[in-house]
Amino acid sequence: MVNADSTHVQARRAIEALRSGVPNRDAVLELGSAHDDIVAKFRQQLVDALVQYLDGTIPRSTGFLVAGNFGTGKSHLLEYLQQIALQQHFVVSKIVISKETPLYDPAKLFRSAIQGASVPRCRRSSANLILKASSMPAFIAGRMKRVRSASASPRRSI
Repeated sequence: MVNADSTHVQARRAIEALRSGVPNRDAVLELGSAHDDIVAKFRQQLVDALVQYLDGTIPRSTGFLVAGNFGTGKSHLLEYLQQIALQQHFVVSKIVISKETPLYDPAKLFRSAIQGASVPRCRRSSANLILKASSMPAFIAGRMKRVRSASASPRRSI
């Protein structure tokens, strides 16, 4: 339940975000998006992923690319899509492609996705539990190495 004080704070945050030109959750949710076609496609992808998950199949991610010149609303749109996904109980993560997180390095992309994950209805401190999963690739690689070496070594029959 939202009280008047929290609504006032959200409205102030939205105004300040608009003044600074940086989209935040409150401003984005108030303004919505003018890209109805992209939002509809994104909502359908969320539904498809959920249906595939409930059917027990691995969801296929089709994704799409958002491109545009400076000031065309890319960040606003991405923030809006993130809020839609969170409202639908999906875990979301923003990854900034850079020298530190290059597109060609899946391990760095995975780590960045885990570290930046937003969990629906979960405080950031609780979401940090996900950070333990960032050690999963090393754990899995270690297990695979042991499995390969065990299968390669001769076994003794008793």
